[in-house]
Amino acid sequence: MERELLLRQMAPCGLDCGRCVRYQEGTVARAARKLAESLEGFGQAAPRFAKGMPALERYPEFEAVLGLLAGADCPGCRQAPEKCFPVCAAKDCHSDQGVDFCAECDEFPCQRNQYPEMFKQRWQEINNRIKEIGAEAYYHEQLRKPRY
Repeated sequence: MERELLLRQMAPCGLDCGRCVRYQEGTVARAARKLAESLEGFGQAAPRFAKGMPALERYPEFEAVLGLLAGADCPGCRQAPEKCFPVCAAKDCHSDQGVDFCAECDEFPCQRNQYPEMFKQRWQEINNRIKEIGAEAYYHEQLRKPRY
């Protein structure tokens, strides 16, 4: 995998931006845009279909969620650090330290990030794994796991 692509898909903290619901070029946004395109105009027909498929009575709610997912607005932590969690130091720190990921920093794990405990533990596990097998191997490994 090309390093530049890897850096677009993974945040400096090690999280997978590519599968985040807010990432504009991610799998969720692309799938939502494709589904929205396929369903274009269906909102008008949904009430007729709802007679045999009662769940379609809530189609406007679904359409709103689909629109939200299709309109994902984040270009990733590296391109728009201001959209990242306010307590995340990695979004800026990685460039100050001259590394792509926290795992590559001599000071990892540091106290700069003020993550909640659950997220801190996940951040450390991710970056320990990146240290062990490398960022590209980790990226491919985690693709087989649920994002959320």
